[in-house]
Amino acid sequence: MAEGMSTDKGALNRILSDQKLVVSRAQALACGMTLDMLRSRIRTGGPWQRLLPGVYLTVTGTPTRVQKEIAALLYAGKDSAITGLAALDRHGVRVADSGRITLLVPANRPRKAMRPSTCGQRRGCQSTSTTMAPFGS
Repeated sequence: MAEGMSTDKGALNRILSDQKLVVSRAQALACGMTLDMLRSRIRTGGPWQRLLPGVYLTVTGTPTRVQKEIAALLYAGKDSAITGLAALDRHGVRVADSGRITLLVPANRPRKAMRPSTCGQRRGCQSTSTTMAPFGS
């Protein structure tokens, strides 16, 4: 089947616009892309790059801080949230950029390997804090 026949390009473009050119595998598949289409795009020298397992940047080049944050949130899943210095930065508070993105993830969610990362349970919270080291480390 030809690529354009089943892919909802309008839906995919809306996702890419909303998420600063970052998309999850599940989102791409829901728009009608096939696994072969995804593999073709993320191959060595292809137009897309893998930021995290199942999360892609749909352009070449270095991802921005915002794109990395979106990728981390997509990877961590529903109800996750940016916290710590990255959250302060998002709200306009001047902070030193450590290159780390700290997320709160519901405590009942199975942990995913977010390498390199530091995971730990926060006391008094019903969430797990996961800190992702700088991308490309």
